[in-house]
Amino acid sequence: MRSIRLFLIASIVATLILFNFVAALQGYQSSMEEADTLFDNQMLDLARLVSNLDVSNANTEVLRLGNDLAFQVWSGSQLLAASANAPQEPLQNFSPGFDYTNFGGYRWRTFTRFETPLDRWVIIAERTDLRFVLAENVVLQSILPLLLGIPLVALLIWVIVSHQLRPLQQLSSELKNKGANDLSPLLSSD
Repeated sequence: MRSIRLFLIASIVATLILFNFVAALQGYQSSMEEADTLFDNQMLDLARLVSNLDVSNANTEVLRLGNDLAFQVWSGSQLLAASANAPQEPLQNFSPGFDYTNFGGYRWRTFTRFETPLDRWVIIAERTDLRFVLAENVVLQSILPLLLGIPLVALLIWVIVSHQLRPLQQLSSELKNKGANDLSPLLSSD
C-alpha cells in the first residue's frame, strides 16, 4: 500500500516539477527577450533626446547619464559632444543600428543613429552587465512564486492521494486479518 502511495506522489510531483521547470525556463527566456527589447527602446528614445542637443555650446555635464550609460555625437571625424564616461574615440563604427562594444572594462550595448538634417552621428551605449542584472531580477521575481509553490503543492498532493487511497488501505487491512479459509463477504465501508 505504501509503495502505491509513494509511487503516485513521486510521479505526480516529478511531473509537476518538470512542467514547472520547462515553463519557468520558457518564461525566463521570453522575459529576458522582452526586457532586452524594452532596454533597446529606451536607447532609441535616449538617442532621439541626445540628437536634439545643441552641441555648439553643449555642457555635457548637464546631461550626466550615470556610469551605466554613455553617449557621443560626431560630425564626420570630429567629436562634438560626449558624456563624461565616454572615450575620445568612436564607441562604434558609423553604421546605424544596434551592436556591442567594449570600453572602460565593461561590455556595452550600443545604438548608432545618423541624423541626416544635422549631418551627425549619435552613439548611445548601455552597460550589458547592469542591463542583465535588472532584467534578471524582474524575471526571477516572477519565477520565485512557482518555485516556492512546489513544496506546498507536493504536500497537498500527498494529502489528497493518502485520503483517496484510504479505502484501499482499509481493504488491505481487512484482507490481512481474514483467515485463509474464511470465504465470508467483506463489509463495504462506502
